Amino acid sequence: MKNLGEGNTPTVTTASNSNDQCPQVGKGFSDQLDPYLSHPTATQKTVDQIFDLTALPGENLSAEDAAKRKEIIAMYRDFGIDLSLDMGSFYSKTLASFRPQSWSSQTKQPLSGAYLQPFSVDAPTNHPIPCYTPHVQLPVGYFSSAQLHFYKGFDGVGFGVAISKGTDPVRTIKSKADGKSYQAHVRNDALELFLPTNTNADQQVIFLDSVDNTLINCIKAKQDGSNYACGFAAQSTLPNLGDRGGTIASGMSNLAGLIREDEATDKTTRLTHGIIIVSNRMWKARVYPAVSGDAWIYKNQNANRYGRGLVPYGGVVQLDPALNLEALNLSLPAKRILEAVQQYGAYLVDSGGPAFGIYTSVKSSEFEQFASIYTPNDDKGIQNQIAKVLSTSKVYVVPPLVKR
Repeated sequence: MKNLGEGNTPTVTTASNSNDQCPQVGKGFSDQLDPYLSHPTATQKTVDQIFDLTALPGENLSAEDAAKRKEIIAMYRDFGIDLSLDMGSFYSKTLASFRPQSWSSQTKQPLSGAYLQPFSVDAPTNHPIPCYTPHVQLPVGYFSSAQLHFYKGFDGVGFGVAISKGTDPVRTIKSKADGKSYQAHVRNDALELFLPTNTNADQQVIFLDSVDNTLINCIKAKQDGSNYACGFAAQSTLPNLGDRGGTIASGMSNLAGLIREDEATDKTTRLTHGIIIVSNRMWKARVYPAVSGDAWIYKNQNANRYGRGLVPYGGVVQLDPALNLEALNLSLPAKRILEAVQQYGAYLVDSGGPAFGIYTSVKSSEFEQFASIYTPNDDKGIQNQIAKVLSTSKVYVVPPLVKR
């Protein structure tokens, strides 16, 4: 790590990834993908300046957490990322301008059927974390709790995915927040089958039109006659990088990194992508693939309810790749999810109740074939197992997975 010229320079370490393949930092992408350019301001601001610009008023960070936040800022700064870039609003056009505009149209799996892995092979969530990437270890116990978000059963907070065909009627999907309307083929039973059951939550539905591979993310989905209304909706076309078109705080696609049916319960195959998470500890900072954050945090609110975070919006966290998960007697879903966090990472995309909330488009009954979702006072529940590993093991913050 280069000398930042600021006295007590934080030390950023690297560690190897225990997986068979050893990708290199900034490599392994297609020729079609644009590189992600360094922020010019990354070398113009000091760590202390970035720290001050990304702090919430009244945010009572401990001395240890303040030092750790500076260490993380330094890691990103050395990687060409200014975490304080364009702090004027919760959505940053400046950060959006750094997004790659060209990428491979190849996908890991075909754009058909269940639309598993429908994003470009260049999507950050599709890339394993390099073996010797710079990283900073979070305090042990930082992720003190874990929760699985299912769209049916248990908490009913996951995302429903409604895939339509050309024989389904064309309907209008209205976005109340910005007044926009979108047209898409939508199946008649879309909300009956795929609307998340928790009416107090965001009730997010992803409408996927297989005719033209249009993806519409919809928050607070409701029937509106023969059409649909959303509190907010955003549209994109597949395949893309998963870095746009979402209704989650980061601005990323809701579908990128979402755990789909049968992925975490496959007895022979691991997940081949990163996962997306929410947390109750947030930071007024953003890193690609995020271009936005929660509106409340950019209004300098809720500093000590959801503040005090050490991971920026869009930040990737990695479970210690040297940890032997096979030796821990985990249920299959817990092992598959933790394997993904080891190899591909978990992307922080929004604020939420648990320290480590995992978004899925899965019914809880799929996981309950292997173990209870939660059990009090022991480590038998799937959530309990995930929380125990994350709270007692090394977990790192790593730079974005981008082409350089």
